[in-house]
Amino acid sequence: MKISLVALIALFSIAQSCKSLDETNPEEVLREYMELRINQNHKDAYDLISTDSKKFATLSEFTKYFEIPDSIKPQGILIKSIVAADANINLPSYRRFKINGQQISHDGDSINYLSYYTQKMKMEIGELFGMP
Repeated sequence: MKISLVALIALFSIAQSCKSLDETNPEEVLREYMELRINQNHKDAYDLISTDSKKFATLSEFTKYFEIPDSIKPQGILIKSIVAADANINLPSYRRFKINGQQISHDGDSINYLSYYTQKMKMEIGELFGMP
């Protein structure tokens, strides 16, 4: 259940945003989402996920899943890089990204992590059919 929740939540909608965000830049949207999650700003992060994903997780479920208790909350989280994966010609409305990061604990230990996210893109009718 949690794995499917994470996979569905990873689908973003560029059309939804409450801040002045360059919605045409998927990497910027993903970086903003990650920053919001790192800062435990669950409501604004939830606003960036797609409408389809919101059908599977309410704001309270999203918050409960990603909430980190103070006892294990890391001292810092750093996003090292966000790299776009090759486009999938069979699913042109989705973009995939690989995120390298580092989490630093209170005792100074660091953990490198690698995450993959899929972002749902808003497409024009012509793009769906391969037309300019």
